[in-house]
Amino acid sequence: MQHAFRNSIRIEILDDCTMHIGSDRHGNLIELGCVGDLGSIFIIHAMRARAKYLR
Repeated sequence: MQHAFRNSIRIEILDDCTMHIGSDRHGNLIELGCVGDLGSIFIIHAMRARAKYLR
């Protein structure tokens, strides 16, 4: 997850979180749902990237 976050190829800002799309260490694209609080970022969602985020 950290690798995908640091190497995001796409970022979508949603109402309550930010979706980051990036690849894991094996090259698989994954999506990460992230929220921030007081300068920290928390990954609250991680899964294989869905088609709607790959367009």
